[in-house]
Amino acid sequence: MRFATFLGGGAGSPTCATFDLHAAPLRWVSGGVVPIVKHQDRLWVVLFFREIKPRGWNLGNGSSQSSDEYTNIRKLLVREFLEEFIVLGSPPVPRNTQSAGVTGSCDCISVPRKMPEFYEEGTQLTDLESAASLVWREHEQLRKKHDGISIEWDDSSEGYVLKTIETPYRVQIVCPETKTPHKVPNALFTINPFEFGIEINKIMWFRLGETDYILDGEILETGPFLLRRPVILISLDFLKRKYDENGREVGLGKTLTHPGFPKCKSLGSIPAGEYRLFLRDIYFKNVRLASLISKSRGIRGLNAGEREECRALKSWLRNYQHLFLGDEYRYGDVPMDTIWHRILELENGEVSRDLKDSDPSTPYLTSLCPVTWKNLETILGNPSIWDEIQKI
Repeated sequence: MRFATFLGGGAGSPTCATFDLHAAPLRWVSGGVVPIVKHQDRLWVVLFFREIKPRGWNLGNGSSQSSDEYTNIRKLLVREFLEEFIVLGSPPVPRNTQSAGVTGSCDCISVPRKMPEFYEEGTQLTDLESAASLVWREHEQLRKKHDGISIEWDDSSEGYVLKTIETPYRVQIVCPETKTPHKVPNALFTINPFEFGIEINKIMWFRLGETDYILDGEILETGPFLLRRPVILISLDFLKRKYDENGREVGLGKTLTHPGFPKCKSLGSIPAGEYRLFLRDIYFKNVRLASLISKSRGIRGLNAGEREECRALKSWLRNYQHLFLGDEYRYGDVPMDTIWHRILELENGEVSRDLKDSDPSTPYLTSLCPVTWKNLETILGNPSIWDEIQKI
């Protein structure tokens, strides 16, 4: 409660909160970016579908991977965002269509050359950009090899410029070994005691063009293989109305008790026009699985990584494909081209529907993961942050 009061930012809220991790050991540290896009003159938050507990719509964040990232949180935040977020200049199309599998130019998210709120003086941006470029190239190679998609990289483009939303919060990290404080301005800080986790995020925004298409960039190195998670834009206006109607105590919804959605919150339903789904990776999941099944029948069969990928794809398509496309589009029951045309119908708005779950007790399509709703409620409930967002 003390932490919630601190983040509320209302009258009488404390201006500083100190947490001793020796007294209350928590996993250190996870983080990323709360991405907001301006698209068609409206503001949207971008989320990825998470199929493992806690299930639902999640931020594209992750945990630190080096001792340097334990203290230099800026590197962690940008790296996680750049690894998981791919923006194409036009939607991807399968190889057997008229466009022959070429998307056109691909403008990837890139780190602006001047970003003092992310980097200490003297930090080399090129190191981080080079690391991100390697991930993008691996993504490009896997898309071509596994999905039959050729991505044309526009190296002459500076990419999208990310801009930071100011917040009244600053995280200061003091390590016993160095005693030198590391400061992260304009931060969002959340604690999830049920996962023994700490999350540090930044709110950043950019303009999403009319034909731009967002893809999940996450790669599992055990294959390696692409996760291909569906992506959603949810209107910030819709979320703000829901938050204000429910009041701060309930926020975006009541906390769920279902074991598959521990401490998640369900939005109930998202009205047509208040969301946009990027679903083409469901088709490419089917393409990749068909290729693996065909290879498994050959003389050489599948290697260990491919067997794991095959199991993951079968599980996902059996459990979730019909939730996104409709009950009559269950995996194995419909041909590939039917799946493709259904996805186009949904993405192009030819089918207008509220996004809701057939069984409210298992709200796969409307559930917000704990780190997601906690960050969103901080944004929606803090007047100074919301005012900054309205300036976009």
